[in-house]
Amino acid sequence: MNLRIFEEIDIYGPVLRTHGLAKIDTGAFSSSIHRALAEALELQEVKGNKAHIFSNAMGKQERKLVSARIRLGGIEKQIIFSVSDRTTMTRMILIGRRDLLGFCIQVAPDEADPNNTLNIKKGDII
Repeated sequence: MNLRIFEEIDIYGPVLRTHGLAKIDTGAFSSSIHRALAEALELQEVKGNKAHIFSNAMGKQERKLVSARIRLGGIEKQIIFSVSDRTTMTRMILIGRRDLLGFCIQVAPDEADPNNTLNIKKGDII
């Protein structure tokens, strides 16, 4: 399944679900969700993991981890999101490469060229 930079996603909480666009980011290892969205969906914190330290261009941040079932590119899977303030970001949901195994990522804007893809397989180092 080919994915583009912005891809439709369904996220299922224990009671509610939402549909929207997620940013596909092969530069990020893990996936992230906006704090308010995680709270609205009542996503449950990952047991045994109180928080995790993340490093990025903004420095180090301690974030809690939540689990959710998603549907991305027609595939349903359970993934772990770090919870952060994404109000200044383009999308409230970011999918990192840990959760992109098995997908081909469209890396060029010319979607007419099927050779402009990045195929991520288990064990790949990106």
